[in-house]
Amino acid sequence: MTPTQFISVSDEMVCIAGTHDDEIILRPTHDTTMSVQIAADARCSIAVALPSADSRNEFRILFHINQRASVRVMHQANDEKKQLKRALSISYDYHLAADAQLTVILDSQGAENEELRVACFLEGDRSSATIRGVQYAIHEQVKNLTIKQIHRGQHTSSSSLVHGAVAGTGSAFFYALIKIEPAAAHADAQQISKHLLLSPAARAVAVPAIEVLNDRVRCKHGSAVSQLDPEMIFYLQTRGLPAGQATSLVTHFFLAQPLSFSR
Repeated sequence: MTPTQFISVSDEMVCIAGTHDDEIILRPTHDTTMSVQIAADARCSIAVALPSADSRNEFRILFHINQRASVRVMHQANDEKKQLKRALSISYDYHLAADAQLTVILDSQGAENEELRVACFLEGDRSSATIRGVQYAIHEQVKNLTIKQIHRGQHTSSSSLVHGAVAGTGSAFFYALIKIEPAAAHADAQQISKHLLLSPAARAVAVPAIEVLNDRVRCKHGSAVSQLDPEMIFYLQTRGLPAGQATSLVTHFFLAQPLSFSR
């Protein structure tokens, strides 16, 4: 077992090769583009550690995942206790070569107002991407999440699952695009999002889209925005839980589903 690797770079390229048993930590430090090269046949798990609130708040990271590499990337919002007025903007671009495998975990439960953009370009044949995400907006927070699944190679596959919960006067916006380009025969893509409204003033908007330019593919998508099921809350109350605790339990379980599925 090698020690956990801490990588802090700005305006340069990071190269990762071989098999890494421990998590690699990426620490972007400047308002520039970080480029990460994952070598062919590499196996690694990467966590992106964003700077604290007094640092620059716009980041872009480009991942180039070469043939047969397998990568898991975890984005977790800053878990600051105070409410932050700034907007945190992060863009992730993933370019996958043939037979590359990618898993992306988006945990957007921190204190920031956040704009998060993820684009997966499945360029190599038989490449695959799995995206699992959580949005949680409370008080006056605004959370924006955009996911693009762009299929270019043949026999590629992608799936995204996002759960969100909005309380107080918070807002959550989710935009999704599945695009199957003309050469991407036999692509398989799906996108699902579900959001819960926990207060009368909470707002959630989901806008899914599909653009298919090849007729030998399989695609599906679906979005739902709803309130908590009162029967479920009532059932937990009959088992002795106060209404507030019952609501918290149901919300916690709902948000945990995408993250637990990805492990």
